[in-house]
Amino acid sequence: MTEELVDTKQAAKILGVTPRRVLALVEDGRLTAVIKAGRNHLFLAEDVRKVERKKGGRPFGSKNKPKDQPIASAGKRRPVKKRSK
Repeated sequence: MTEELVDTKQAAKILGVTPRRVLALVEDGRLTAVIKAGRNHLFLAEDVRKVERKKGGRPFGSKNKPKDQPIASAGKRRPVKKRSK
């Protein structure tokens, strides 16, 4: 049985994060490298997919549920007043 290995860059693509975040997951102990050489790591693809399924974050509750209006439009800019001389 052959197990598929992925490097840091491929793991980042699978997880939808940056390679730096993948290294942070290794430091946190949430992802284990099979082979490590400096900043180059090889991971079992199965382990990367397990981390992908365990994505954290705050669950939606009564206080943090998404609003109907986008966040970008929540803070409207005030018009600039001209200064009188």
